[in-house]
Amino acid sequence: MQKTAAKKIQSNDTNHHALKAGLIEAVQKRFTKSQPQIKPFITQLFNRAVYEDLEAYRAEDLARFIEDAFATLQKRKSGEMLLRVETELENRVTVIEVVNDNMPFLVDSTMAALAEKGHDVRLVLHPILTVSRHKNGALTQLYGEQPPSGAQAQRESFIYIHIDAIDPAAIEELKAELTKTLNDVRLIVKDWKPMLHKLDAAIEKFKLSPPPIPVAELAEAIQFLEWLRSNNFTFLGLREYKITGAGAKLSVEPVNKTGLGLLSDDSVGLLRRGSKPVTMTEELRHFLRQTNP
Repeated sequence: MQKTAAKKIQSNDTNHHALKAGLIEAVQKRFTKSQPQIKPFITQLFNRAVYEDLEAYRAEDLARFIEDAFATLQKRKSGEMLLRVETELENRVTVIEVVNDNMPFLVDSTMAALAEKGHDVRLVLHPILTVSRHKNGALTQLYGEQPPSGAQAQRESFIYIHIDAIDPAAIEELKAELTKTLNDVRLIVKDWKPMLHKLDAAIEKFKLSPPPIPVAELAEAIQFLEWLRSNNFTFLGLREYKITGAGAKLSVEPVNKTGLGLLSDDSVGLLRRGSKPVTMTEELRHFLRQTNP
């Protein structure tokens, strides 16, 4: 029975692969020889697509979607994010396109933002494109996986998503949410290594100039920081603080211009509950007075 089930799954996979290949070929035939770069774009866009996600669409629908997506790709300067959100009434879907410098967390963060807003996702495609651009950002060449030797190419993330159709007001709200989310991702990625350097410096300081605490406590602190450093923690932001005052007047104050990642924005508070600062309780003051690292 297990062998029979395995054969059926393999047969379905083969059948779906053939159906997907036929659908892609039908889409490509809708473009003329005067549009040479759009065909490799189609191949890369659908390369890892699941056939079940595509079978709800006709070839002419996909061709129309691709033409719009390829138009979005045409001009983008390095460091810039392109975002297009538009409802397509014929298929009752809202199309989301995001073109960005290739970096970690883009898809996960986008999907999390959509889930938080309760959007039902129908289709997700995410090719990493290798392109050349003019200094003004205009697309000059779209390559395959490996560009020719010596080509001035860059890697770009192209996120393509369909969700259930939403109205214009919801589109503007979604665009604002995605813009904020993806700008946050850029901040985090930009400051990723500086945050790790700060952590390395803290570890080194504990080792070379340890505070006057028991050896076991010091060793535990160092081991914990080294565990964080070994890809067990995602650093979103870092900022230095100093403790000022004493007794009932003890407070925690940020050190200017030490923020990295999400905390590089001085308006982003750390000790907060929602939009309000956390009340400085006696228990919190007691904790901050401790010498244990």
